[in-house]
Amino acid sequence: MQIKDEDQEMCKLTHLNRSFICTNIECIQAKRFQLVCHKCLTLQHTNQKGIQKFKNTKTVRHLDDFIELKELQNHLEQKYQTRLNFLQDVQQKCFDFQKEQIQKIEKFPFHDQNFLKQAKADVDTQIQMFINEIGYHQRLLNETKQYNNQTNKFILDLYKRNDEKFHNDIINKQNQVFDRIRTNLAKKGIDLQKMFANQEDKINQADDRLKKLENPYASNKLFKYTFIIAILIMISNQFSILTSKDQKQIQIKESLMFESDINQIKEQLSEFQQENIIKIEEIKNTLDRKLMNEIEYLKLYNQQLKVEIIELQKQFKEIQLFQNQTINILSQELSNLKEQVSISQNQISNMNNVQIIKQSNNFNQDNNNNVILIEKFNKVDEDIKQINFNFNNTIQEVREYVDNRILLNKQFFNAQKYLLGKIELDYPIVLLQGFKIYLDQYLNKSLTLDQIANLTDSFSSTGIACFGGISVKKPSHFVLMACDYVYEIFTITTSRDKARKSRSGDNLYWYFVPRISIGFAPNEKVHLQLADNYDPLDQNRFSIWVDHPQGGRRIGNQTSLIDTTEYRIALYVIQ
Repeated sequence: MQIKDEDQEMCKLTHLNRSFICTNIECIQAKRFQLVCHKCLTLQHTNQKGIQKFKNTKTVRHLDDFIELKELQNHLEQKYQTRLNFLQDVQQKCFDFQKEQIQKIEKFPFHDQNFLKQAKADVDTQIQMFINEIGYHQRLLNETKQYNNQTNKFILDLYKRNDEKFHNDIINKQNQVFDRIRTNLAKKGIDLQKMFANQEDKINQADDRLKKLENPYASNKLFKYTFIIAILIMISNQFSILTSKDQKQIQIKESLMFESDINQIKEQLSEFQQENIIKIEEIKNTLDRKLMNEIEYLKLYNQQLKVEIIELQKQFKEIQLFQNQTINILSQELSNLKEQVSISQNQISNMNNVQIIKQSNNFNQDNNNNVILIEKFNKVDEDIKQINFNFNNTIQEVREYVDNRILLNKQFFNAQKYLLGKIELDYPIVLLQGFKIYLDQYLNKSLTLDQIANLTDSFSSTGIACFGGISVKKPSHFVLMACDYVYEIFTITTSRDKARKSRSGDNLYWYFVPRISIGFAPNEKVHLQLADNYDPLDQNRFSIWVDHPQGGRRIGNQTSLIDTTEYRIALYVIQ
C-alpha cells in the first residue's frame, strides 16, 4: 500500500509525523479518515475536562483502536492477498462449472441445435453476471493499494470487515447460481438422471394400472358367475316345488326368460373380457415401445461413453509423448551446460601461475558458482524424473480404473443374462466373477434380523445376489442357490402358505417372514412351520430360520440340518 506525499507531512502543531488513524467503527461512521499525529489523535478523543487537566488518561476514547499507518499496511498486505486468492478460486470454479454444463448440453442427443444453443447462452449469461460481481470486488480490492482521500474508506472497510462472513456470502451466492442453472436445465428437459427417474416412474404407474385392470376383471368375473349359479339354484328349487301343469308352463316361460338373461350376461361378460384383453395388450405394447426406446438410448449413451474413453486415452498418450520430448530436450540442454562448465574449469586450470595467484579469489568464486550451477541442474533433473514418475503413475491409475469399470459392467451384464431369476444346483463358485462375499457362516449359528439389516446396508438394493447353501465336503460349489436382485430377496412377506413370485423369473419364489424364516422355492406353495416343510423331496427348496435359538434348517431335500457344521449358508453380491 502506497502513501501520497501530502499524507506524510508533519503536523503543524506538534511537528510529528501524521501517520496515525482511529479504526473504531464510531470514527469510521463519522468519516474521520484523515491521518494525524498520535498526540493530536489523542486530543481528538479526549473530552474537554481531560484536555484541561491532561492527566486523567481514562478520558481518552478508542485508545485501543489507534493504529499507525505502517502497521495498518502490514495487516492489509496479508488480508489483501488472502481475499484476492479466494476471489480467483471462486472465479475458476465458475469457469469449471460453466464448462461442465456446456459439455453436458452438447452431449444431449434429443434436442435440436437451436434449443441447445439457447440453453448454453442461458448458462453463459448467468455465470457471466456472477463473474462480473466477483470482478467488482477485485476492483475494489485493487483500489486499496494506495491510501488517499478517495480510497481511505475502502481501506478501513477492508481492515474491519470479517473475512469469514465475506467468504460465506460469496460461496452462498455461488451455490445459488449453480442451483438455479441446474434447475433451469432440468425444466428444459436437459437432465439425464431426472429423465431416467421419470421414465421409471411412468413404467411403475403403467404397471399399477395394469394390475388394477386385471383385479377388477377377476372380481367382476367371480361375482357374475356366482350370480349365475344362484339363479340356477333358484330355478332348480322352483322345479322341485312346481306340481301343476299351469305352474309348469309358467316355470317353462320363466326358465326361457332366465336362459335369455343368462345369455345376455354371458355376452356382456365376453365383451367385457375382450375389452380388458385389448386394453391390457395396448398397455403392454406401449410399455414395450417405451422400454425399447430406453434401451436404444442407453446403447447410444454407452457408445458415446466408449468414444470419450478412447479419446481420453489418446490425449494421455499425446501428453505422455509431449512430456517425453520435453524431458529429452531439457536433458540435452543440461548435458550441454555441464560440458560448457567442464570446459570452463579446464581453461581456468590451464592459466599461468601468475594469473592464478593474482586472480585466485575470482577463480574460487567462479568455481563455487559453477558448483552451485551444477547442483541446480541436478536438482532440475531430479524434479523432471519425479514429475515423469508421478505422471506415469496417474496414467496407470486412470487406465486401471477404466479397465476395472468396464470389466465390472461386463460381469454384471453376464450375471443378468445367465443367473438372474434362476435356481441352480451344484454351481461352481469360481463362475461368480465380480461377486463379493458378504455372508458365510455355519448352520450352527442363528441368522438374526439385525444381521440381515446390516447386510442390506452393506450393498445396493439394485445389486444381484446369489443366496444358498454350501457343503463342507465340497466347498468349491453351491449345493443349492438362487440369484436375484437384492430387493427381491429381502422384501418382507407375511403369508406362511404362499411365497412371492420374483419379477426376474417364472420359476423362482421368495419369502422373508421376520422371526420365522427366509428362503426360496420353485413355486408359490410353501408350508412355513418355522421353516418350509412342503414337499420334503424337492431339491429346489431352501429355507433358513430367522431369530431362532438354533441355526439351520433346510437345503434341498435335506430338511433337518439343525445346528450342524457340515453345511454353510452364503451370500454373494455384485453391484
